Amino acid sequence: MKFLYSIIIVSVVLSSQALAADLSGKVLSPDGKPVKNATIYYFQYSRADVASPPTKRDAPTTRSDDDGNYLFSQVEGNGELVATAEGFGLGMVRNPNGRPAEIRLTPGTDVTLTFITADKKPAAGVAISLQNLYAQLGNGVPMSSIWIPNGYHSPWSAVTDANGVCTIPGLIQGGQANFSIDDDRFANLSFRDRVVLADAPKTQADPIQLFLAATISGTVTNSSTGAPAAGIIVDAQSNETNPTSATTASDGTYTLKQLEPGQYIVALHPNRDPQKSWTAKAVQNIGVAAGATKSGIDLTLIPGVMLNGSVIAADDGSPVAGVPIGVYGPAHPRDGSYADTTNTDSTGHFEVRVPPGEQTVFIMSDTPAEGFGRPSPDNRTVTIPDGGTASVEFRLPRVLMSSIRGKVVDSDGNPVAGATVFAASDQSPMFQNNPITAGADGTFQTIPMIRAGRIEIRARFQDMATPRALIVTRSSSSDVVVQLHKGALASISGRVVDAQGQPIKGASIELITQSPRFSIGSDAGATDDKGNFKADSLWADSNYSIEASCNGYGQASSSQLHMQPGQTTITRDLTLYKRDSSVAGVLLDADNKPVAGQRIFVNGPRTGYNNLTTDNNGKFSCAVVSGDRLTVFYNVGRGYNREPARAGDQSIVLHTSPPRSAPAVSTLGAATATPSPDNSSAPPAASQFNPADAVTWQGWLAAITLLVVGGAITVIANAIAAIRRGPERTE
Repeated sequence: MKFLYSIIIVSVVLSSQALAADLSGKVLSPDGKPVKNATIYYFQYSRADVASPPTKRDAPTTRSDDDGNYLFSQVEGNGELVATAEGFGLGMVRNPNGRPAEIRLTPGTDVTLTFITADKKPAAGVAISLQNLYAQLGNGVPMSSIWIPNGYHSPWSAVTDANGVCTIPGLIQGGQANFSIDDDRFANLSFRDRVVLADAPKTQADPIQLFLAATISGTVTNSSTGAPAAGIIVDAQSNETNPTSATTASDGTYTLKQLEPGQYIVALHPNRDPQKSWTAKAVQNIGVAAGATKSGIDLTLIPGVMLNGSVIAADDGSPVAGVPIGVYGPAHPRDGSYADTTNTDSTGHFEVRVPPGEQTVFIMSDTPAEGFGRPSPDNRTVTIPDGGTASVEFRLPRVLMSSIRGKVVDSDGNPVAGATVFAASDQSPMFQNNPITAGADGTFQTIPMIRAGRIEIRARFQDMATPRALIVTRSSSSDVVVQLHKGALASISGRVVDAQGQPIKGASIELITQSPRFSIGSDAGATDDKGNFKADSLWADSNYSIEASCNGYGQASSSQLHMQPGQTTITRDLTLYKRDSSVAGVLLDADNKPVAGQRIFVNGPRTGYNNLTTDNNGKFSCAVVSGDRLTVFYNVGRGYNREPARAGDQSIVLHTSPPRSAPAVSTLGAATATPSPDNSSAPPAASQFNPADAVTWQGWLAAITLLVVGGAITVIANAIAAIRRGPERTE
């Protein structure tokens, strides 16, 4: 199992188009030498409220000369330049705006991917392409994302062979990649299928399971005329998968393809134009199973009502411009991937057209404007009747924001070039894992950070590291010296065994890094022939735990482990028990009809967390450990309908909403009994991840606004909480 953190691209919005200009610069190797014959691609950003072209196109390209120079003549719009060359990883520079731009390549890795079908057979002949890559790009800057915009062919693509295997070369060592399935037979991949790239020239990814694609279709009409609405972008949204979009045809119809099995919201794609004259109420709780088709999901364009508001400084009432505002409501429910979004104007005002009903308005960033922090509370809930209006006000506190500048040195005071620096802020958890690479003189600079709390600075290079974090507070200087020492890192080792005490080979080990606000998991390899594992190069002043799992077995966790510099902490044996039993049941609606394509969770102390999806008959099943006391639960908005169960129970009944009458036993097939609710059943331990957090944790956590000439790209983190992917999924 792995914690996976989802960053959903909410909108790419350009308020105006940049004028045509030449784009030029130089392609350099990681050590700063010119690279000749590199291929450079220009991906132009498009407006979020403009439909993607019906067919994909190739990005414009050029090549570097013998001195590494490149040139694009008279390029319009805003975008990113991505360079690649044999023997290197990708390099990128975003929106150079006509200025000469150096593109520094990175250490590369060739990733080998294996795809299997739901019945565990090789998925042959499937077209795969890189969708986005999140990685350190060098030059002393934080982690960045390379996205292949909609409408472009990805140059990094391949087709699986007869064994379901393909290789995509030239990605970035230590990065994290998401891939797209360019085959309508199969559902597209989600962020749960993210591949962590090795810090090595070769990466062998774990097998990825594909599912038959589901489809949702419907019609969009205008409430005033009853006529079909053409050219409207419609999204299928889920809090567990990437949004999928389609544009209505001339008859108002749309078809959303390549959907994973699951629960969806169908809604209009967000449109930030405040002058638009329509909105629409989303359709919620649409469940689709693998390979299923759901039709008749229609939307109606309505005039709606206006939600107005203002953002001012808390101390003097002056207007604050450019603050990102989000709205959850009937148009874009909280459980979806998007919110209605806008920004305050020069007078601090904003307005959003929404359907009548309850609206939750919130500030979308931990740093909403330069010099200002997030207010408390950071949201307002209002109910707007049909024909009415509503207004809200936010008062932002002023905060000190500044970058931390520093220099990394060794124990003798010599600069350490290429050291990796980590800046962790308790005010901006979005950036907990944004490493920065020190320059040739050992210097580095972080992004601007709120100086209200404490910032922890750590660094490492080869066998050297900081024994303890350097603490930077509001009163501290922004210029720091980070000193590295040998023998400062720590290790964890242990053994995984079965119920008879025999070692288990090949058990997956996950390292959990504990932090005050959330925990982060990372792959720590697998056990050897003797069941042993070891996790090296750990921060000595951090707290960790270990989780072990293996196919055919449950899961086991260590207690929280405290480290010492230069020492190895040995855990107790982690015992895995065989999954030699099962539980099964059905998910019903209020009328006791089966509900397909919904996410079900099964949790037990020895079985661990498992994510399931109900089949076309609403049924689910999960292999579990005998004798385990389990909790089976279903996501109901922001809460959970849960039932206690024991291994062997085959008659579990969950409902999406309170039933109007008792379910018929025949609905359950072979089931013979329904467990009675156990209101005294304890919820999962606080130290375990609660999947409800995937919907409710901090709402929309942060917005990163990257300024470009004539516009902005807004990237919003919607679901940064972990979704644990269990070994079982039913189709």
